[in-house]
Amino acid sequence: MKAIELYIADLKSTVHEKRKRAINALITLKEKESLKPLLVIAGDRNVEIRYMVARAFGAFDDKILIDPLLKFLKDDSAKVRYRAAMSLMSH
Repeated sequence: MKAIELYIADLKSTVHEKRKRAINALITLKEKESLKPLLVIAGDRNVEIRYMVARAFGAFDDKILIDPLLKFLKDDSAKVRYRAAMSLMSH
């Protein structure tokens, strides 16, 4: 199993720290195959996970991420909204 596959599998973990580490690793790898799993968890209940996903979306140069980032601008968390705005500026 490739490293990216392990990180993608870790996104489904119930342990938030494990999920955050996986998101950080996917940001570093910047492989397109990680976009769909990140999109799936974009609506996570945990604010830290949503923040990390918004950060990840800013690391990828893909126009498909603009709409999810725009949705993050309406998030309940100011932290997530700020990160989404910063990520949008990188597009």
